[in-house]
This record gives sequence, C-alpha cells and structure tokens, in this order.
Amino acid sequence: MGNRNLTWRIMKGIISRTLYAGHAALAIYRVYRETLSPYYFALAACIVLLVVEGVITLYFRDGKDLGWFSPSVFIYLAGLVPSVWILELSAVASAGNLTAECINSIHSSAVSQASGFQQLYASLQQKQNWLLAVEQGTLFILIIGRWLAPLGKLNRNQRSQLLLIYIGTAADIIELFETFKEPIVRSDRLLVMVIMAVWSWSLLQYTVVFMSSKKSIKGSRIQVRPDEMGSNKSVRRSQSTTEDRGCCDPEIATPLIALIMQDCPFLGLRFYLLYLGVLSPMILFFTAKNILLLLLQLYRLIIVCGDGDRKRANSRVGNSQQEINLEIVN
Repeated sequence: MGNRNLTWRIMKGIISRTLYAGHAALAIYRVYRETLSPYYFALAACIVLLVVEGVITLYFRDGKDLGWFSPSVFIYLAGLVPSVWILELSAVASAGNLTAECINSIHSSAVSQASGFQQLYASLQQKQNWLLAVEQGTLFILIIGRWLAPLGKLNRNQRSQLLLIYIGTAADIIELFETFKEPIVRSDRLLVMVIMAVWSWSLLQYTVVFMSSKKSIKGSRIQVRPDEMGSNKSVRRSQSTTEDRGCCDPEIATPLIALIMQDCPFLGLRFYLLYLGVLSPMILFFTAKNILLLLLQLYRLIIVCGDGDRKRANSRVGNSQQEINLEIVN
C-alpha cells in the first residue's frame, strides 16, 4: 500500500511538472515567433531547472514539497512571466502600428494602404488570440498543478476548499486583463507595465503551500496524594493541550495572503484607472466587486481570529479540570 501511494505521488509530480514545462515552452516559442530573436530561448533555462528540481523532489524527497514553498511553481512562473511580459509589450507596439496604419488608410484611398491595414489587423488578432490562450492557460495549469501536488499536512476536505478558493482567485486575475480592452490602457505602455506587475505579484500566491494547524502540548504537572480509601496513592497528571492557530493556520493564511497579494493591489490599480479617467461600466463594476471582496476578507479574518481566541480560552479552562489518574499499588 505504501509503495503504491509513493508511486502515485511520483506520477502526479511528473504530470504536474510536465504541464509546467510544456506551457512554459509554448510561451517561449511564441516569444520567438513574435521577436524572431534566438536570445529569448535563454528563458528555456527554467525548463532545465524544473527538470533538476523534479529529480531532487521526486527521487530524493519521495515527491514531497518543501514546507511552505513550492519550488516547481516558482520556477515555472520564472520562465512564464517574462514571456507574457514580452508578448504583452509586443501587442502594445502592434496596436500602435495598427493605429498609425488606420490613420494612413483614412487619409489615403490607395488599395495597398487598405490591404496593409487588413494584414496588420489580422496579425494583431492572431497575436491577441495566442496571448489570451497563454495568459488564461497559466491559471488553469497552476490550479491543476496544485491539485496534483502532495496533500502535505492538509486533509482532503481542506484541499478541496483550497482548490475552490484558487478557482475564485483565478477568475479575479483573469478579469484584470479586461482593462486592456480600454483604449487608454492599451495605448499607454507604462500603464500596461503597471498592470503586468500587479498580475505577476498576484501569481506568487500559488507558490505558497498551506499546512494544517497542529495541537501542541504546552506542559504537564504531576501530583501525588492519598486517594479516598487511604490505602493507595494516586498520581494525578494534568496535561494542557492548546491548538496552534497562529498565522500559519490555513483559515488565517488564505485570506491574509489574498489581501496582500491580490485584493489590495487590484483595488489600488482600479482606483488609479478611475483617477486616469477610465470610467467604463466594466471598471466600475470590478472596482465595486473588489471593495466588497476586501471587506469580506477582513470580516473573515476577524471572525476566524475571534474563534481562535475563544477556543484557546475554552481549552485552558477544560484542561485545568482534566486529569489522568494513575494508581500506584503499595
């Protein structure tokens, strides 16, 4: 049974790393097709590192990740994120060329100008389709990879809840790219870089490996006293156990990481877009949704921390009354 579980864990590790390497290779290939520069194949070093990490983790560590950090996800993002940056900035440049070509075709009735505009527009549409596939595929690959990852110290119920949270955060991240449909955003290279920086920062939350809380024994005391019959002695040992629910608990760490790495940066970015005059209904809706999510995450943190304090208080009261009686016969 143990060998079968080990084999299955190693197979899942191989599948997840194959998905990471294949998707990163696709993004790097698209960068080469866009730029025609072989220097960008240096990004393929992440695939080599992913193979090395896979050998170390699957062979020497029996498929178990590190405590709170997933090296495979980090290496995958290290090769993928720069590729997406290059593709997005290339799309910005292509959009600028398309605008210039459109202006020229309006002022000129030449057939060559019109055909050039159509070719450029078709090329841009193809770039956008590939870019959309790479960006959205990133989140699907990350969720599948975390699903195939070892359970660690999480039980299956906690794992399923965490995967549902990952799907919700992935939907919010995908919504961030809706801002690129605004003409003000697409034509501003610096603003595109700001959005990509927020996107890159939000992806790092998938490198965190959550662990379940533990129960630790704080201490014990032993009392020796005569029993009720007076003939024996009883040893009364009281043990105090408290539940460790610090910031390492998934119920606290999950919303806290979401606040730091997604909700707050996304809300700040959308407020900045509103400041620049991007007042489309879509931006207003996502801003209101972001505010509501931020308030709900704060509310959940307060509730979970309050429940933890009450449980610790009840545990101390209960443990002060719990004793283990050991009779020693004379």
